[in-house]
Amino acid sequence: MSEELDLSNIRCRQCQYEGKVHASGAKQFAIFFAMLLLSAFFLPLIIAALAYMVWILAQSPKRLCPQCKSTDIETLPRKVESH
Repeated sequence: MSEELDLSNIRCRQCQYEGKVHASGAKQFAIFFAMLLLSAFFLPLIIAALAYMVWILAQSPKRLCPQCKSTDIETLPRKVESH
């Protein structure tokens, strides 16, 4: 058997949770979408929305513990059978 990293399984160093990871980003997308919708009524807002989109894309995605929302997590190895 060999081990490879499964990025969806984590262990939280704060609360000792083990399981699936929670990726943040849904709130940022909702804010961006709302800014785009509002820019139809206030055109200069589209500049702010585009700058916000660039800022979102420049950030690395945060992986959070679903229980305590800590970012102090480690990825657990997953055992994969070789055929």
